[in-house]
Amino acid sequence: MNRTLELLLRGAKTTGSFTEGLNYIYEDLYVDEDIMHLQSFCNWLDTEIGGAGPSNIEDLYFAFNNPRSHEMSQKIISHWKEKLALYKC
Repeated sequence: MNRTLELLLRGAKTTGSFTEGLNYIYEDLYVDEDIMHLQSFCNWLDTEIGGAGPSNIEDLYFAFNNPRSHEMSQKIISHWKEKLALYKC
């Protein structure tokens, strides 16, 4: 797993959301990281998907970076939205 995604997971685990988690781990990111892109990704995870974990964050990051132009992205998004909905009451 990519270092940035591991940091995002750690931040989300600590704070309860990916958006807040990004602020928590901000200083650990490499200088050349695109913070606006990561902010968008974190917001998307929190609002559209409902979260992520070690088993699906790489798939979701791929889907986020290839929106609607790739059929696989839509399948990934649908799969994880449905799976996460099962755990939320």
